[in-house]
Amino acid sequence: MLNKRLNLIARTISTIFIPPVNLFAVIVYIAFLLENNIGKQTSIIVISFVFTLFAPILYFILMLKQKKIVNKDATNKEERTIPYLFGILFLSLGLLALYLIQINQILLVFFIIQIVNSFLLIAVNYFWKISAHMIGFSSPVVFLFFFSGNQVIIPISLVLLIILGWSRYYLKCHSFSQILAGVIFGFGLTLLQLFIFLGK
Repeated sequence: MLNKRLNLIARTISTIFIPPVNLFAVIVYIAFLLENNIGKQTSIIVISFVFTLFAPILYFILMLKQKKIVNKDATNKEERTIPYLFGILFLSLGLLALYLIQINQILLVFFIIQIVNSFLLIAVNYFWKISAHMIGFSSPVVFLFFFSGNQVIIPISLVLLIILGWSRYYLKCHSFSQILAGVIFGFGLTLLQLFIFLGK
């Protein structure tokens, strides 16, 4: 009974904090933080919803139904490359749409960083199954902290990071090393790109 409850908890956490949800949540926060124009805020939210949340999730569901992915965790690393590539395509389309409406440059940098991270994720995934969940959580958190300066983000994020890591480990989706590598990948590469693009 306890195992069933823990499995349900782990599955719920793992589902709530999928990378597209994390990206969209941070984009919405940044949109209200950096843009004062309601029209721009609305456009950012709508475009981001379509290209960072709706389209990637819909595509993944279609892949599942067509049995091109073994299960909802995509435990076979070879099956992850195509969804990652389509994720890059959706991010690129979102970036183009946001560029055309002339939004704040910082938000454009956020999209570029996620695209670069995705390409590097594909490269790593070719040899080893690193945790995309941990990358997809830690990278937006780093970006969010840099541009909000809210100290509360740090302890909350650490707690959520540990809980998310536990869920992926408990569900046997990743080893501890794959989870830790995902965190280091997300934090490290995002920080490096912030220094390169913005001199932060």
